[in-house]
Amino acid sequence: MGKSELTVIVIDGPSSSGKTSILQAFHRLAAVQHLSFSIDEFLPILPVGTFEARAGSDSGWIAICRDFHEHLAIAQKANEKMIVEVMLPWPEARQDLFRQLGRAEIYYVQCYCALPELERRERQRGDRRIGLTRSHFERVYAFRGYDLQIDTTVSSPEECAAQILAGAEGGLLSHGHD
Repeated sequence: MGKSELTVIVIDGPSSSGKTSILQAFHRLAAVQHLSFSIDEFLPILPVGTFEARAGSDSGWIAICRDFHEHLAIAQKANEKMIVEVMLPWPEARQDLFRQLGRAEIYYVQCYCALPELERRERQRGDRRIGLTRSHFERVYAFRGYDLQIDTTVSSPEECAAQILAGAEGGLLSHGHD
């Protein structure tokens, strides 16, 4: 597997944007198995007290993201295809992701959802701090170097997963970067 080969699909969006639902739909549709990773599933495996000590500040969250990216880089060495869901409202965390995994190997997907719908989903979920999605909305969507933008406001998880598959499996190995 060469450095120019696309190996990782990264879905980035704020809380409640539909990343997990898209990941599940992706696995149902994909012909090739991809190993999945989620920041939400990574948090419980942090050493005791780490989340509580770091989660109260942006710099703490950036440190958590760096730990997650190191975890991904180790898995990347042993796996041919991966799909990852993240929320990266901090440019430093995004740059670290690119450094750890190699930007040329990432198909970077923006999971967009209109703010009123995000807030409706956040309230409906009941497992997130109300206001979390609003606090990250503009920062997550400020990045302009995505390879694909999907809109979960109007598209189903299956439609979004199909768009990701069409792009990633369609040989988009030379994709745009910022």
